[in-house]
Amino acid sequence: MTIRVFLVDDHPLFRAGVRLAMEDVEDMDVVGEADSGEDAVQALVHEKIGADVILMDVQMPGVSGVAAMADIAAAHQPGADAPRVLMMSVTDDDDMVVAALRAGAHGYLLKGAPRAELIRAVRTVALKGAVFSPTVAA
Repeated sequence: MTIRVFLVDDHPLFRAGVRLAMEDVEDMDVVGEADSGEDAVQALVHEKIGADVILMDVQMPGVSGVAAMADIAAAHQPGADAPRVLMMSVTDDDDMVVAALRAGAHGYLLKGAPRAELIRAVRTVALKGAVFSPTVAA
């Protein structure tokens, strides 16, 4: 099974780094990118780009990652296989983590995570698990 990953982050250099980190991973394919919550909703809901896992920045100008995730989830029929969301952030702020979980995130990873941790997290979320950076879990 190839895990289709969609990247959402307002920093182009971060998206490029994640794409590069996944480039040689045999079971992952980056199927698209967005630089805002609005563009993510457009691509995933209106253009119907299929993704298994969305790597979503929590804080972005305009529509936040949490709000975009809620819009994407609302667009899927109950019982349908909606993409699973792994939130990413530079902060482990408790309020932000709780907001992401309440909105339906399946994990929360800090952007400073090593490549191996990111790859494991994407696989775990794709297999219907949940994942949290160690400092977030603490």
